[in-house]
Amino acid sequence: MSHFLSGAASTAAFWAKVDKSGTCWLWHGTLSANGYGKVTRRGEGKRTVSAHRFSYQLAHGSIPKGKFVCHKCDMPACVRPDHLFLGTNRQNVLDAKKKGRLAVGKRSGAYTHPERRPRGENHGRALFTQKRVEWIRELSALGASAPLLAHLLDVQLSQIQRIISGQHWGDGYKPCADCRRRPRMKRGNRCRLCHEIVRRLRLRELNGDAIPDRAKEHEQLRVQVTRLLRSQRRVLRRALKEALRTTNQSLENLLVLLRPT
Repeated sequence: MSHFLSGAASTAAFWAKVDKSGTCWLWHGTLSANGYGKVTRRGEGKRTVSAHRFSYQLAHGSIPKGKFVCHKCDMPACVRPDHLFLGTNRQNVLDAKKKGRLAVGKRSGAYTHPERRPRGENHGRALFTQKRVEWIRELSALGASAPLLAHLLDVQLSQIQRIISGQHWGDGYKPCADCRRRPRMKRGNRCRLCHEIVRRLRLRELNGDAIPDRAKEHEQLRVQVTRLLRSQRRVLRRALKEALRTTNQSLENLLVLLRPT
């Protein structure tokens, strides 16, 4: 640590450790971990201050309470007075963000080092394992409603809804490529509804049927297939509720019960 006395001796000792050969006047004394100069003032009381703040005080006097001394040159070790200006904490952060010194967006640790983020069952607050999440999604695809699964697992409804949609535990779990709303249910990259619609359109094309307005036909099929899937889900849901009433079924047993043979 660099030690200085108060008064003229302090000023002379300070500038003796400054290199003025370049555009920026660089501090050659002790540096902090983030590159800012550090000095210790002696006088009424010994205390450590930043070198650039000390330089600003020598040139302009005292620094108002709550103000930061910022760099125009974006060089932490620079102590040249005309490269320094006063600003609030907000102005200091916005200035650093403008100059690209903050790790935000694609430069943040979440993107640059994703392996360091605890995810899935490795997260300290995880309620489920990866296998149980897969069971929840498969049961949902087979017709189990989110409220029923939430009651069965004794968790919040929103937690189950986010798992089913892929908002939580979303690694490798993408929404439907066609409608972008419903989660993928092991039908390639489409949800069950869009998969069935595309399958029926292709069958009609293979049979030689003309489809003049594909968009209109797609919408009509969507209504028909939605009604069919809803009726199937109602049947499966009734079977699931009956199984829950009669026995204390686990998720594994429910999957064996509801999986199509």
